[in-house]
Amino acid sequence: MRDIWIVAENPAWAAVLAAGAQSISKDAKIVAFVNGDEAAAKEAGSYGAAEAFAMPQPADGLWEGYAASLAEKAKADKPALILVSASKRGRDLGAQVAAILDAPLFTDGKNVKVEGDKTTAQTMIYGGTGIKTASVTAPTVLVTMGAKDYDPAAAAPAPAPLATPPPPAAPAKVTGHPPRAPAPLHLSHPADVASADPAFPDA
Repeated sequence: MRDIWIVAENPAWAAVLAAGAQSISKDAKIVAFVNGDEAAAKEAGSYGAAEAFAMPQPADGLWEGYAASLAEKAKADKPALILVSASKRGRDLGAQVAAILDAPLFTDGKNVKVEGDKTTAQTMIYGGTGIKTASVTAPTVLVTMGAKDYDPAAAAPAPAPLATPPPPAAPAKVTGHPPRAPAPLHLSHPADVASADPAFPDA
């Protein structure tokens, strides 16, 4: 089987994604990408990855800014799967990479199986009241996974070698967080205010 990438919000999540990758394939090469510095990449790589990339949060940008460079690397390396943390940032990053690659994306996918270019996974539907099994055929498929979907993989004695992180391509720049003024409350006609709670009768 071709490579499986794991893109983690933090090293602890990398351990869960690595366990997921190992459950999907025992012989696939795992490549780890993690939000953090070299120490975070070293820890993420220790969970069975052959390579580890540090993707530190830009000082004035967004972690999701790595989407373009990840997609370009995926086009060249053609991993079979990209497992992404199902955090807010991870979902955003995964969706952007999927859009650039024009690749399928399973949200909160479970019981993932790969046969050649065919990937099958289960996802929740109807607000979690049902489960749907779907299959797609594509060179690369993305799957977001929760932090508790698998028991974390054990750390290996020898961490994976570190690689140079792909820099964000033209990331959005955060210039500040201006305070939000409170919205004024106008009750010029208090008699028009009604309450559905019997403890508070209509004004």
